[in-house]
Amino acid sequence: MTPMIPKMASMESLFWVLFGAMFLIVGVGYWVIWPMGTETHGRRRSLPASVSFGVLWGASEGVLYVALWSVLRDLVSSDWMVVAAGYLVVSVFKALWHPLFWDVRVSPIHNIESWNVTKILVVHTPNLLVSFTFLTLYEAGGVFVLAQIVAVVGSTVFMRFPSPFDEPTMLDGTPIQA
Repeated sequence: MTPMIPKMASMESLFWVLFGAMFLIVGVGYWVIWPMGTETHGRRRSLPASVSFGVLWGASEGVLYVALWSVLRDLVSSDWMVVAAGYLVVSVFKALWHPLFWDVRVSPIHNIESWNVTKILVVHTPNLLVSFTFLTLYEAGGVFVLAQIVAVVGSTVFMRFPSPFDEPTMLDGTPIQA
């Protein structure tokens, strides 16, 4: 693993193109497009809870993906195969983890069903492909994790991730906090 921004990489234009693309995708994807497909169900905004949970969630996922990338890097010789394998493994993980556990036990109800495919194709997929490419070419794990933190903080802020001290909100008379 290299420093946050590797010295030699900072001289390459591809580094800055991928760096800019990664943060543009994260900024527009998770702070503009993703919220369009998100319902808050009347939860009040709690920025301290949303931001702190988002930082922890984003850092945890980011570090998990860097660990996966590190294993793939040792197993696969081609950079593009590392990117493809990383994308596939994380996609399968998220496809199983979110609907079977995370969105049931942790995350509050937030998805507008008709937006799920758009979120996957326009936000999550470009984020994974560009960020894994950046990580593979420049081994800048710190930048990769930072991008994932910015992405997840956008999600937690716009879904209005509740504080543990909030009363559950109601949907058709049923508590829906988690």
